[in-house]
Amino acid sequence: MDKNKLTGEFEIEAKWFSDYSENAEYGVLKYSQSNIVVELPDSDLEFDRKFKRVIGENQKNIISLFNVRVISESNKYLSKTKLLAEYMFIDKKPIDNLEDFKIDSIQWSTDNLPLFLNDSVWEGLSEGEGVKYSEIPNREYKIQNLDTIISINYSYLTNSQITPEGLVNTFKTIPYFSTKYSKVKSILEIKEDIQKICNLICILSGAPQVISTFKYSSTGYDLLGNKMRVNGQFYFNQSVPSRKNYQKIFSAYQFDLIADSFGNILSNYFEKHMKLKAIIQHLTMLISYGNLLESSYVDAITSLEAFHTEFYGDNKEITTFTQDIILKLKAETKEAYKDKKGNEKDEEAILLTYIKNFKKITLKERLVELFNETPVKLKENFKHRKINFLSDEDKNEFTRKSVKTRNHLAHGNSKIIFTFDEMLSATYILSMIAESCLMKSIGLDEDLITEGIFNTKIYSNYIK
Repeated sequence: MDKNKLTGEFEIEAKWFSDYSENAEYGVLKYSQSNIVVELPDSDLEFDRKFKRVIGENQKNIISLFNVRVISESNKYLSKTKLLAEYMFIDKKPIDNLEDFKIDSIQWSTDNLPLFLNDSVWEGLSEGEGVKYSEIPNREYKIQNLDTIISINYSYLTNSQITPEGLVNTFKTIPYFSTKYSKVKSILEIKEDIQKICNLICILSGAPQVISTFKYSSTGYDLLGNKMRVNGQFYFNQSVPSRKNYQKIFSAYQFDLIADSFGNILSNYFEKHMKLKAIIQHLTMLISYGNLLESSYVDAITSLEAFHTEFYGDNKEITTFTQDIILKLKAETKEAYKDKKGNEKDEEAILLTYIKNFKKITLKERLVELFNETPVKLKENFKHRKINFLSDEDKNEFTRKSVKTRNHLAHGNSKIIFTFDEMLSATYILSMIAESCLMKSIGLDEDLITEGIFNTKIYSNYIK
């Protein structure tokens, strides 16, 4: 599963053909996680020319590139023409059309998947007696909304190497997913499904997760012309996480604790994904990239606003208004309820205007309600100055300042806002509330959510 990973870098020499030319050009594919580039040393292709497909051939494979354009052309200053592709297949046969390429199964993995699953088949015995091996049983889950079966599989690697210290044995467990659909599906649609699962694993593990392998079953021919089964690999551009290199020794949410319910978690996740999208995007960005503080703060509070709107609606429930309430409102807001000529509106017009304004839920009210539904054990351990988040007064002050700060960042002019340090801790407190909302929505219980958030590295400075 490790050769030519999507998260690696490699080069492939080949002859290259475009859809508009029968003449082959020698060139070198230079792949990296963020770019699929072909360098052509003797090409006269003009800058910004676009190709739907470019094919590369060598003795081992056929490479199909899609959505290709010329990003630099050979001239007196540059000796090589460069092609940039959006998608790439490495297979034993050419792929004719990207949109029409459909399959019903895929094998894939992420670079930090072992951290999430935390399984090993190797068990050290007493000194001098070596290592014991026991195979891990595969797990299988159904994702109801996709009509898909996803299974967790393992391959095992051993390696021996002579070093100055003597013989060193390396034992490695390599987990990967197999996803089987009930009917064929576009590989681009499958990619979107897998990316969504990858984002969930990122949040559950508390660590960046990037798709590292994406293999499908294909066919080729041996030297005698006999058909044989081979694996094709699909490649696409992915951002490189800025926090990619930090190490963790365990996942935030222990997979053993959610293994039995993982199928239900995935089903809930896909069923509610559109409503949860803002929170998912915010948390994956926060864990993987660590944006500028102002951006992260706005993303955190906006994701909570979007979540509340999706699950709780936009309007309050309206109760019966008595004559006393109408008269009181009329007295308090007399100037606001005059028509253009200065005449007072009738009671019905006043009531309708009041209802219109009253029904709209404010951002502060949304935050207070989500605070109230956050696990108590989590709230009492939030660290933000000397605020007690179990106190209504302190909670109201925090949410009021949260809204004022958001409005200031969007429009300016507000004086009651967080300082830099306060905004930093508020960003992570709001993010912990967002994560709690997400996890409750997909079926995790409060104790597991609280423990998972406590174990997430990015929150450690903002928990008592």
